[in-house]
Amino acid sequence: TIAEILRAPHSKAAFAFGRVTEKANVLFYGRPNDSNQRFPMSFKFTLADTSGSVTVVVWNAACMRYFASIQLGDVVA
Repeated sequence: TIAEILRAPHSKAAFAFGRVTEKANVLFYGRPNDSNQRFPMSFKFTLADTSGSVTVVVWNAACMRYFASIQLGDVVA
């Protein structure tokens, strides 16, 4: 559950499984003419199960890849 993941020590093997209950718009954080970041953007969504919820932030190229495919009500892992 999400509650167990949040209580456990950080681990690369941890993952969350739940329903998307909120989704924010894409945020652009780049500066004009800044070529250090190819995709200076992010979005966040809330993932919830019966034990609680967690906010997930998706950065940079992953933002471009997942923003359109993650919708409210989706069950994701």
